Amino acid sequence: MMLLGMLLGAAIAAYMYLHPKALGFSFPNISGELAVRPTFGRVLIYLLGRWLGYGLLGILFGWLGILVVHPVLDRLAISSAGLFSIFMLLFVVVINSPECVLGLWSDPAHTSLPIFSKGLISTGIIIAPTLIGFCLVLVEYQGFSGGLFFTYLFFGNAILSLPMLLNMKWAKNAVFRLFLKSLIIICSGVVLLFSMQLLIKF
Repeated sequence: MMLLGMLLGAAIAAYMYLHPKALGFSFPNISGELAVRPTFGRVLIYLLGRWLGYGLLGILFGWLGILVVHPVLDRLAISSAGLFSIFMLLFVVVINSPECVLGLWSDPAHTSLPIFSKGLISTGIIIAPTLIGFCLVLVEYQGFSGGLFFTYLFFGNAILSLPMLLNMKWAKNAVFRLFLKSLIIICSGVVLLFSMQLLIKF
């Protein structure tokens, strides 16, 4: 659970950062556009908002998984996770995927909300890795386990987000971008294999 959650969280950060619009980042993005000055206090408040948001989403979908139990729905959620992992591979190739329009629509980064609220709401950005997290929690990590899974997801996301949120220069070079793409590919492969394993189990 921990490894998969952290890998998905890191993939969310990579996915959001590689997108041309820097989905979900209220701080300097890959183009150097400054939305919010990245002081330690502001970044901490932003990450606290994200932590709360991911925890609440994990618990919500975890309990939905308990309330809505049906073999067909379980298979649908698992198959959807596999499909979204293919979306991630598509994103690596063309830096776009079918759900990115919804991701832009649900991005609070350029609103005038307080930093904490931006962090909180940014956890619900509709992109493939986030949707995979929802699907897995519905089927495999139900109840409060969903909150724990999304806590691991937060830690993976926060660790990879820090160099980008703090506007570190090395986070903008080609090697780092290649690392982010490789991470998405690895995460996509792991999710695809995990989804197939779950489908066999069900």
